[in-house]
Amino acid sequence: MRLDDWRGARKHTVVIPCVTDPVPGPSAPVYVEYPLCVADIGRKERLNAYKCMQSGMVGPAGPYRDMFEARFADLVGARHILATSNGTTALHLALLLMGAGPGDEVIVPSMTYVATANAIRHTGATPVFADVSPLTWCLDPNDVAARITPNTKGILPVHLYGNLADTEALEALAKAKGLWVIYDGAHAALSTLNGAGSGSFGRLCTYSFHLNKTITCGEGGAIAINDDALFERARRLRSHGMDYHTRHLLHEVGYNYRLSNLHCSILCAQLDHVADIRDSRDAVAAAYGAELAGTPGLQVQPVLAGQRRETWMYTVLCDEAAGAPPRDAIIAGLARLGVEARPFFPAIHRMAFHRPPKGQPRADLPVTDRLARDGFSLPTYNTMPPEHASQIARRLRQVLADPALRHGARDQSGVA
Repeated sequence: MRLDDWRGARKHTVVIPCVTDPVPGPSAPVYVEYPLCVADIGRKERLNAYKCMQSGMVGPAGPYRDMFEARFADLVGARHILATSNGTTALHLALLLMGAGPGDEVIVPSMTYVATANAIRHTGATPVFADVSPLTWCLDPNDVAARITPNTKGILPVHLYGNLADTEALEALAKAKGLWVIYDGAHAALSTLNGAGSGSFGRLCTYSFHLNKTITCGEGGAIAINDDALFERARRLRSHGMDYHTRHLLHEVGYNYRLSNLHCSILCAQLDHVADIRDSRDAVAAAYGAELAGTPGLQVQPVLAGQRRETWMYTVLCDEAAGAPPRDAIIAGLARLGVEARPFFPAIHRMAFHRPPKGQPRADLPVTDRLARDGFSLPTYNTMPPEHASQIARRLRQVLADPALRHGARDQSGVA
């Protein structure tokens, strides 16, 4: 289907602006012309949900869940998919499958959403923060190698903003050091490397279907599992330790991390038009790129050879040395022009509740600090016309050229 035809068919989408962080500054408008993201819940999603409710099978098992798990496994190139209640429970479950626990260290980027590090702490293990590469914005294998200790048990790379981490180098390092690897693919369900899906690398990769994700059911998650024994145990842990083959036979202390058949009915509808979703977001990214190319003081996210990156958010860095205003002044300026933008995630290693153990110095992560200080995301969603991206880019250039913004204040939220 042509993109214009698909967007026309999705005009009856339920428009749900996603809840995001407050826009810095007291002058933010009540009305946002261009919201950061809009949940794409169309006619097929509503029809599937209605059919599911009519069947009465709205609980944690059913045909839509089985169908979704099989189809999503094909999409991401995984042997198995286990649907979970959200992306954080997927991470926690994956860490439990690898045996993470008290006394263990897990190396993780500081440049990610805090849930990645929190899930490590939920197991009793300690997150050890490493820097990211300026070429990928994902975990730097060389910095990871420098942070391995006798207590290190695993590595948890994040496919940040759709860019896939250096899976080849990280897997080789893990094998040489006897470590396991879990990938956080919350931003990269549709990303591929030389045609291989994000779920095909390593043994475990987790996903999120939160309201602001490319594929959504409001809230949900999944684990790609490429190991049959791990998959069998994951099914038990997801459902109170219950044996999947013999109902009500319990083997161990488990969790209620199940995703309902109703949620999966919405996800199945999303998969019905996933190719159009990918093409639509690619068109938005192309429109941004064409309008912003060569803009002084602005650096767009790098695109690596062989990758088709999921455009979860269109992300950029400002460069004050090249004449750009501070990041938070840019966001406030865009807000005054009706554009909602969002700063990058705060650096986790600088959060008070993720301080290193007493007596240990805080990690020096210069690339992470630069991204946390200067990075921001522009509106990106499935049904967004490319001409809207072009208009937003022109407003961004207008803000960048405003001399009054050169000395705006920076937001220090989340910093200890």
